[in-house]
Amino acid sequence: MSSQMKKIFAFAAILLTASLAYAQDPAASYPSKTVRIFGQGTGSTADYLSRYLALKLTERWGQPVIVDSRAGAGGTIPTDVVAKSPTDGYNLVMGHIGPMVSAVTLYAKNLPYDPTKDFEPITMVAQGVVVLVTHPSVPVSSAQEFIVYARQKGDLAYGSAGNGSTSHLAGSS
Repeated sequence: MSSQMKKIFAFAAILLTASLAYAQDPAASYPSKTVRIFGQGTGSTADYLSRYLALKLTERWGQPVIVDSRAGAGGTIPTDVVAKSPTDGYNLVMGHIGPMVSAVTLYAKNLPYDPTKDFEPITMVAQGVVVLVTHPSVPVSSAQEFIVYARQKGDLAYGSAGNGSTSHLAGSS
């Protein structure tokens, strides 16, 4: 066999091997069914981002991507659902500081999942912020003034996204 024929056979073998590997690679055909993103409570930032992402991924992949919003426990409820789901990439959770960081301390040994062992990050979707706002009748114009005011007034009521959420923890500081 000539060296030219050996090169052609070698090239053909490489192509065949690569095409077989591609055909057996599940990522090559992903997604082949509906993908579910578990968001947080309806109307939350994680819910909104999940819905926007689902819309864009459905358009791009041509496969349905749906949002399953589940509220409660600072995001640990939907996070636990995904932790107990098959590890096939069809159940995703919009992770954030609540279920991935705060819950580790808040729920300690009762947290039903391990954020570092039960999940694999895919990408950062957004960065969030916590904003302090007051009613215009509150006589403050800075965070420092608000702290002084709050200490003078004692217990103040505030709104948050729920127990264990970032806004709850920031407000209880």
